[in-house]
Amino acid sequence: MWVPKINIKDDKKRSILFVPAMLDMHFPLIKYAFYSKNYIPVIMTEEDGITDLGIRYVNNDMCYPIIQIVGQMIKTLQSGKYNVNRVKLLMPTAGDACRGANYIGALRRAVKLAGYCNVPVLTLNVRDCEKDSMMKFDLPMVWRALFGLFYGDILMMLLYQTRPYEKTKGEADSCWEKWIKRLSYDMIRGRNLSLGAMRKNFRLISKDFAAIRENDTWHKIKRKPVVGIIGELYVKYCHLGNWDLVDFIEKNGAEAVGYMKHGVNKVFAAQPFGCMVNHCAGRGLYPSLARKYKCANIVSADVDSSASKLNYYNRLLMLLN
Repeated sequence: MWVPKINIKDDKKRSILFVPAMLDMHFPLIKYAFYSKNYIPVIMTEEDGITDLGIRYVNNDMCYPIIQIVGQMIKTLQSGKYNVNRVKLLMPTAGDACRGANYIGALRRAVKLAGYCNVPVLTLNVRDCEKDSMMKFDLPMVWRALFGLFYGDILMMLLYQTRPYEKTKGEADSCWEKWIKRLSYDMIRGRNLSLGAMRKNFRLISKDFAAIRENDTWHKIKRKPVVGIIGELYVKYCHLGNWDLVDFIEKNGAEAVGYMKHGVNKVFAAQPFGCMVNHCAGRGLYPSLARKYKCANIVSADVDSSASKLNYYNRLLMLLN
């Protein structure tokens, strides 16, 4: 499929699109899907104090991710880095029957209360919710987003499998950054965005990570304890949402990965407090899974603006030990 080049320069004719930082490993590439003749995307990086700021404008009974996202968006608006008259806010949502369906309205109200009445809120969903404010997307945008997801997946998995065992600290992160830079260039230029090129890159990426030297200790032990991470999208993939879960796992001598069918018997389920999907549908399945996979050990913990991080980490340590 032919994919056009994109212009990443700020020409001041396009709107600045604030995109919530939801997928740490994927958004460095997926962000190129949002470039268009109308928008220049900005993946927000503000972190300090965003929870307290979010609670100021969102009821604390709302889902933890929206509190974080609202806090981050308002913090970025207040930073003075951007002309707020050019800014638009993007709120991706599944449009499903949970509190997530109220994200758009909650964000609009929060932005208004914070004094940014003229900053529009756009929605990105596949259910035609709020058609008048939906961000329009075309086939090249979807194509770039899919490539960002696939490349983000393999880079995330290889980074997590390699980093705990590297002999030279930082080598795995450097390899990840190298491929992000290389793939970003292809995304911008609209090059090598074919399935054949992707398969070739998969082999090259795997070869690069396989070449990273392991610490001599692990040649004998072979593998550290492994913990599977599951949960709501934002909480699972964003370090802000899961309180730096992967970093905590690695610092405590373990490896973060995927799931029981791959021999992972320790699974940590991180979820927003009161999330209907996770608490009702998710937790309802844990006993059934435990019966099916006899060695499985599933531990769940809630993240929330009022929750205890100490209790959260203690539950994870209990699983590790």
